[in-house]
Amino acid sequence: TYTYEGFTGILGRKMVVLDNARFIGNVGWRQMPQTYDLVAGIYNWEGLNLLAAYVSQVNTILSNDSENFNTNTVLLHAAYEFMPELKVTVYDYMVASFADHIGIRATGTFGFEGDIKLKYQAEYTIQNDATMEEDDDGKPDQDTDYYNIAADVLWNNFTIGAGYEVLGAAGDDGVAFTTPLATLHAHNGWADVFLGTPAEGLEDFSVKLAYNFGEYGKIMGVYHMFTSDDDNDQGDDDLGDEIDVAYNYKITKDLGLLLKGAWYSEGDDSFGKVDTDKYWVQLDYKITKDLGLLLKGAWYSEGDSSWGEGYKDTDKYWVQLDYKFHSEL
Repeated sequence: TYTYEGFTGILGRKMVVLDNARFIGNVGWRQMPQTYDLVAGIYNWEGLNLLAAYVSQVNTILSNDSENFNTNTVLLHAAYEFMPELKVTVYDYMVASFADHIGIRATGTFGFEGDIKLKYQAEYTIQNDATMEEDDDGKPDQDTDYYNIAADVLWNNFTIGAGYEVLGAAGDDGVAFTTPLATLHAHNGWADVFLGTPAEGLEDFSVKLAYNFGEYGKIMGVYHMFTSDDDNDQGDDDLGDEIDVAYNYKITKDLGLLLKGAWYSEGDDSFGKVDTDKYWVQLDYKITKDLGLLLKGAWYSEGDSSWGEGYKDTDKYWVQLDYKFHSEL
């Protein structure tokens, strides 16, 4: 890494998180985060941030090296904060041999009397034909889009929010709107039922309620109602609903507790989804400034037995030491 008067040059392997990780993320919830082998340039001047990066390899969350993949992906990202009420971001993520995601995003915070704040985000993106190509894998045609509108009201220790996100159905060419480099667990429900977008697309209407108890922790609940962007061949559009709840508590200065659960209920049978419950218990201990210890457990409860061995009850446990050599992008 080289830095000079607002410019930063980077060569090597880095975790990358852009905006809300909807398109480019590090999948930080998993035991092994996603990293990128890249060369990048970043320039910051007052409210302006510019980033350009060339990615040669993506190292996924899976331990098997065969799941990592070479790529000729180019990331372009520019953001300017006009005022606290308006920050505008434009981007073009050229994922090799898949698609270009070209979009614009607006975020901001408004303050009102009575210590009330309104935070919002609005975003629109097209999934276009691929510009870049990896080896001879081709440049597939793509024709769909994405939009997301969300707002949170903060008052005292309460947060109330609502959002509407649409990942478009496959157009005349290509596939439904898909973000292969995203932190997918953070979006469309923690049960991870929609890590892949259905061919008919996905509409996610959500409402959120959170409360900060101060020294006694924070709790948040989210309700998702899922429908398809287009009806399927059977004329159905109900993709189910989900309730997510998370509680964070700081036991000591360096020791944190997370209790988390996700309850997904299937919609129309024709989509092939199953009821899914997941639970997590996590202890996170900060040994030093850069060294942390993570203890985590997850419990999955199967749905109907007719779906076979792939959906059997599953328990998982993790013990992880994490050392921070350098910061993320």
